[in-house]
Amino acid sequence: MTVHVVSSYSEALERLKSIIRSYEQIYGKKLNYIETSINFTNLYPTEKYLELEKFAVVLKKTLTENYDLPIVAITNGKLNFVIDGHHRCYAKYLTGHSRIRAFKMFIENYAPKAYYFWDTMEIIVTNEEVPEEYEYWKAIVKYVEYYRKIYGGKILVKYCKVPLKDVIPTQPYIEKAKLQALAGERFFRNPIVTLEFRGKYYIIDGHARAYIAFTKNVSELYSVVLRLQKMSEEDIGIVRTSKMLGLKSLSDVKVLGYL
Repeated sequence: MTVHVVSSYSEALERLKSIIRSYEQIYGKKLNYIETSINFTNLYPTEKYLELEKFAVVLKKTLTENYDLPIVAITNGKLNFVIDGHHRCYAKYLTGHSRIRAFKMFIENYAPKAYYFWDTMEIIVTNEEVPEEYEYWKAIVKYVEYYRKIYGGKILVKYCKVPLKDVIPTQPYIEKAKLQALAGERFFRNPIVTLEFRGKYYIIDGHARAYIAFTKNVSELYSVVLRLQKMSEEDIGIVRTSKMLGLKSLSDVKVLGYL
C-alpha cells in the first residue's frame, strides 16, 4: 500500500463533510463548522501514534512546498481536539508554527476517549510504500525523533540554505567510496541534516555531500536544521565531539584513500 496524504483543499473539505455526517448520526442533530485557525496551546491530539512513512511525506511537503491544508477539530467551547489531520498538525508544530488552519465543529460537552500532548507523540513504522523522493525523509524523521527524545523538550525543525563556512563536521574522515558513489550525481538532491548551535551548523547526516559542495566552492547548501531549546555546549554530544576532535570547518576533514 502506498502512503496517501490529503492533497487539495477540496479533498480536505470532502473529509470534513464525511466526518460531519458521521457525528450527526451519533448525536442526532445538525452540526455546523467554521473555518478558522487554532493555537497549539489549546489544541490536543486524540491519537498518540503517527505513521513514519506518512509523516515523512507530510514533513517534506510542509518544509519545502508550503503544504497548508485545514485539519478537522471539535471544540466543546473550552478545549479543541484534533479529529483529522494529526500528521499535518505535528509537522506544523515541529516547524515552529503557533497556529494551524482548521475546520472547527462545536459539540457541547464533547470529550474524546483520550487526548495527548504534542511533545509526547510517537512515530511508528508501518512499512507503507512512499515515492522515491520521500525515502530519505524517513531517515530525517528518525533523526528528529532521536534528538527530541534524548534531549527532551521542544525541538524546532526548519529547511533553509546554510553557509558552508559555518558548517562544522562531526567526523574527521570520509571514505573515498562515499565520494565516488556521489560522483556524477546531483549531490544536492537531498538536503544535509544539521544541528544549529550558536550560529554554527553541526552535521548530523550528509558529510560527503557537504564535502563535495565545499570542494566545488559552493557557498551554501540546503539543510534540514534542528534547533534544541536551551541547551549548553556540554549537553550536546556532537558539539562536544567536534570540539574534542578539533574540527572547526569542512577543510579539517580528511579523505581516506585517494580519489
